[in-house]
Amino acid sequence: VIRLPRAGACAAPADPAVYDRPVIGIVTHPGDGAAGRIDNGTSTSYIGASYVKFVEAGGARVIPLIYNEPDERLLEKLSLVNGVLFTGGSVKRGPYFETIKKVFQYVLDKNDAGVPFPLFAQCLGFELVSMIVSKV
Repeated sequence: VIRLPRAGACAAPADPAVYDRPVIGIVTHPGDGAAGRIDNGTSTSYIGASYVKFVEAGGARVIPLIYNEPDERLLEKLSLVNGVLFTGGSVKRGPYFETIKKVFQYVLDKNDAGVPFPLFAQCLGFELVSMIVSKV
């Protein structure tokens, strides 16, 4: 489990040409990651280490997209990534779901504009995409 602060600085690299590996945004999950505890408050969030290792094993780097950070910070981070991963978990409503909807709309907008922007959704992530598309 990787514990993340509620909000953090996000700065673009000084010379983007130096970096040739893709960057994938992973949406954090509410809670502290310990024994599956979920915290619907706004104090903690996490990304399971297996998701980070999965992305890194493919040669990419990770930027955490903290589910409860301000929209402008979320959009700033989305502008720095080459794709997004929605993880598994158990939260289907509230601020987490609202963030997933915003990120999904960003993915649709980029692809509609002709800019390839992949989304990988696993387990709950795929369920949430299905809920958004079916307007449940």
